[in-house]
Amino acid sequence: DPAKGPESTQRSVIMLRRSSKNLRGSVVLEALQQRLADAGHVTLEVGYSDPEHAKQVLQTLPRFDACIVQNSFDIMPIDMIAAIRRKTDTVIVDGAWLVGTDIDAVGFEWGQSVEAAVMRLVGSGHDCIHYITTTSFFLANEMGLHRWRILRARPDLAPLLQPETRIEKLPPQDYEEAAVAALLDAIASGPDAQSRALVIWGIDDGVRFKKLLECAGISIPSDMSVILLGRTDLDQEAAGFFDVVGYSAADQSDGVYNRLIERWQNRKEPFGLRLLPMTERPGSSVRECKSQP
Repeated sequence: DPAKGPESTQRSVIMLRRSSKNLRGSVVLEALQQRLADAGHVTLEVGYSDPEHAKQVLQTLPRFDACIVQNSFDIMPIDMIAAIRRKTDTVIVDGAWLVGTDIDAVGFEWGQSVEAAVMRLVGSGHDCIHYITTTSFFLANEMGLHRWRILRARPDLAPLLQPETRIEKLPPQDYEEAAVAALLDAIASGPDAQSRALVIWGIDDGVRFKKLLECAGISIPSDMSVILLGRTDLDQEAAGFFDVVGYSAADQSDGVYNRLIERWQNRKEPFGLRLLPMTERPGSSVRECKSQP
C-alpha cells in the first residue's frame, strides 16, 4: 500500500461534499474513508448546501493535509475553490468537472461510453436511437455530447441517431420522471421506427425508471431497447435488468485514493485529470432486431 510507504505520518483529510442523496457519491466517499482510516489517516466529512455555506463551514476549520471535493455536478465558484486552497495545499476532485493548474481530478468521460452504446445498438439492428442527458454543464457530460454529435455527422449513422434530448434536471431530483416525459416528446416529434432504442445518462434507480416507462406504455426491450450510461457496479442502477456502460464506483474511489497518496509523496508531479477505464455490465434491456429489408 503506497500509504505505508516512505512517510507513514498520520494526515488529516476533509471530505467536502454537496448535500444531495447521490448514491454513487456516498459509495465512493465511504470507500475512501475506509481506505484512509486503514492507512492510519484521519478524515472529516463535511456536507454543504451551496457555495456560500461551504465557505462559511471552511472558515471554522483548521488547516488540513488534503481536501477531497465532491460537488454532484453543481457549479463551484472560484471563490469557493480559493476558500478550500486557503485551508490545504492538496485538492483532489472526485469527477472530471474541475481541472485546474494546482488541482488534481480523477474521473471519466462519457464519449467512449456513448460510442460503445451506439455501436452495440446499431449492431443489434436498431433504426432509431435517442440520447438523453442533462443540460447541466460538466466536462464528462460535454465529452459525451461531443461524441454523439460526431457520430450523428457520419453518413452511415445520420439516419439512425436523433438530435440529443437534454433535460433541466440532475439526479436524483425527479430525473427519471423528467426523462420519461422528454422521451415521449422526442418519440412523438421524431420519425417512425421499427426498432427504437435509447441511450440515457443519469438514472439512479433502475426499478423506478422501468416502471415509469411501463406506465407510459413502453415495454423494455420489446418496444424499445435501453442502455444506461452509469455505474456498472451499483446494483440499484442496473436493477438486475438494464445493460449499463460506464465506469465503476470502486475504480473511482481507488483512483482518488491513489492520486492523493501519489501527490503526498511527490509534491512536484504535474497536476491534471486522470481518466478511468470504461466498463460494461450486460443486462436484458437490449433486443436483437431482425434487419429490415
